[in-house]
Amino acid sequence: MKEAKKLIRKAEKTKNNIYLGLLEVQNTPTESMGTSPTQRLLGKKCKTQLPITKELLRPQTVTSELVRQQTRNKQQKQAKYYNRGTCELEPLEEEDKISTRPFRLGKEWDQIDCY
Repeated sequence: MKEAKKLIRKAEKTKNNIYLGLLEVQNTPTESMGTSPTQRLLGKKCKTQLPITKELLRPQTVTSELVRQQTRNKQQKQAKYYNRGTCELEPLEEEDKISTRPFRLGKEWDQIDCY
């Protein structure tokens, strides 16, 4: 959505056709998938202002299982980097003290006993 808004503002500023810009974005392959959103939806590239061979305009099937696998791989890679600084916490014992985040800003952290 953010990219589309930026593209529309840029097209209005330069007096270019908004729809051609949106078409180019949809035809651009995403880095992680290797195919464009248009290819995944329609099974082929759409004709644009840029020169393209007729062979690339022919329908080519992209299996949904391949897309699912690529999405899963991308999510696993993101999870790996997100979780790299985490560690397992020790289980809480009775009489342990824990701190909780204050409900309102400016209030001090509360100490709570575990029972």
